Amino acid sequence: MEPQKKMVAPNAVSIAQAHFEPKAWFRAIYADETPIGFVMLHDDPDKPNCYLWRFMIGEPYRRRDSGGRR
Repeated sequence: MEPQKKMVAPNAVSIAQAHFEPKAWFRAIYADETPIGFVMLHDDPDKPNCYLWRFMIGEPYRRRDSGGRR
């Protein structure tokens, strides 16, 4: 959605940031064999918590149950 483009960086920017942040952890999100999104965490093994840095689901897969399945 156009209004949401200003809220989160594109995946390419997130991946570039992750390569310069040693505590970043990122993965693609799949529904079966279909890539539907992207997740990135800040995970510091010296601390008890991690935090969600980015979580993006593609427009066609939003508002569905269980990660993209109807």
